Amino acid sequence: MMTDTQSILQRLNLPSEFGVVLLAFCFILAVAPYFAGSDFGVFKIPAFEIRMRRRLRVLGPAILVIAILLHLPLFRTSLAKPIPGRVSRISSPAKALWQPVPIRVVNNRGETFSLEYTWHDIAWVGSEGWLCGSREEGGGSDQFLGHGILLHTVNDGASWQDITNTVESDQGTLAKFPNQSWNGVGPITSIEVYPRKSENGTTFVEGWLASWTGIYMTADAANGTWHRVTPKPSKPPAFAHFQRIAAVEAFREIYAVGWQGIAHWERGGKWQVQLPTYKYLIVGVSVFGDTQRDVWAVGRTARDEYGKEYSDSHGTIYHLRWPQNQWQQVPTGIPLEIAQTFLDIRQINYETVIAVGERGLILRGTAKNNVWVWRRAISNTPASLNAIALEGNTVWVVGDHGVILNSHDDGATWSVIQNASAVGNFRRIRFFTRSAWIVGDGVVLNQHKS
Repeated sequence: MMTDTQSILQRLNLPSEFGVVLLAFCFILAVAPYFAGSDFGVFKIPAFEIRMRRRLRVLGPAILVIAILLHLPLFRTSLAKPIPGRVSRISSPAKALWQPVPIRVVNNRGETFSLEYTWHDIAWVGSEGWLCGSREEGGGSDQFLGHGILLHTVNDGASWQDITNTVESDQGTLAKFPNQSWNGVGPITSIEVYPRKSENGTTFVEGWLASWTGIYMTADAANGTWHRVTPKPSKPPAFAHFQRIAAVEAFREIYAVGWQGIAHWERGGKWQVQLPTYKYLIVGVSVFGDTQRDVWAVGRTARDEYGKEYSDSHGTIYHLRWPQNQWQQVPTGIPLEIAQTFLDIRQINYETVIAVGERGLILRGTAKNNVWVWRRAISNTPASLNAIALEGNTVWVVGDHGVILNSHDDGATWSVIQNASAVGNFRRIRFFTRSAWIVGDGVVLNQHKS
């Protein structure tokens, strides 16, 4: 074993940015009695009253010393010694060994190289997997959308092949979004696969992609071509900028969300925009049930109680009134901070819904007499929380700065399993039969099940 030291701030799982701001604030208090009202460009010393300046001559240095002590490595911790030649595992109090996995791609010439792009999602069937993300991301008025990337493996991720060229490629300018253009497939934000048997008994893996340039589907995710199944985004109502998809039983129906709003497709029918937004983002969607279903979505609202609109508004939860297909905003009764939005939502059983978002936001809804009652849960982190997953009776959440949380009581209480800002931002967590995966900004983590 090796030993390392931690500061009080690290011990409390507080981000380093908080420590920097705290130290700067305490320094200003310490020098305020001598430089009151001075402007140093980077910061300005407040002009305190004479009585307060006298107090700060004593209190200021003491507060600064305390702030400095919070940064000093005072606590010893034990670290597992890494094994030479292997990737070090990230341990946690829950003994969840999330191991960083290098993404090694083999090209047509047999050359191997590693990729560290922004990874948005991952899907597996046995030892066969698909990993998607973006090479670069643009968007916004008069901007290019960027390019997506899609990888495929047949050996548990030991090596990958870039199959982005199997996704239908074209170019144009988006309708509804001012002068935004694309060339090829845009950033790929979500992927789902489904094994389906043909009439002759052969099993193919059907695949679905959500991208900034549309929704794509293939009957053979390993060897087939991915065709766009939404209308071309250059035509109104501009089926583009998709973030997530959620399916009803065996992909008989699909809900898709993004800047366009909330869209829906039913096998044999056409795509329809059930809730158009265009000026504000709907980022998460989930389906629970089939013939008696609950469909939830999260994102921003058109206008909030602070008078903020569209991309400046705070978040809201949407619920589908089914089978009328009417989307309604859910009145949770819980105030949000200015511009604080939701980023994912998941119904985990018949009585419980979990929604997560920016600045450590977790809301828990419970059904009582067919009425949803909402409460704020304590997340124990200020990081933005980006994705939810359910494994057995455990709810998992991942977010920015390498944060991993879990709950063993349906989201009532939460434990911080990992808070490693050096790891990067996590965007998705997924559980499969043989393994579990976390993907994010230049990082992929894996946990094989015993």
